[in-house]
Amino acid sequence: MCTEICRLSRREREVVTYRAKGYKLKEIAACLNISLGTVKTHLSRVFIKLEVCDSLQLLLWMHSHDCHHRQRCVHSRYAEQTAG
Repeated sequence: MCTEICRLSRREREVVTYRAKGYKLKEIAACLNISLGTVKTHLSRVFIKLEVCDSLQLLLWMHSHDCHHRQRCVHSRYAEQTAG
């Protein structure tokens, strides 16, 4: 695991994982059962900690540091609604 990733809280890592998989912010909020504002707050803190400016830079950072984390949306009703 990347040492910089260890500076992130568990929840920040979860948000980053979903974002890296292409989830929209509303989808992340539903999967983690948190508000959209909370997702945005977590991402803002991640950007500061990893010294990136936006989600694209975050994805590039993760790729360049070979960070591949697996996470599944456990919010089954939401997952079923978005499948397809």
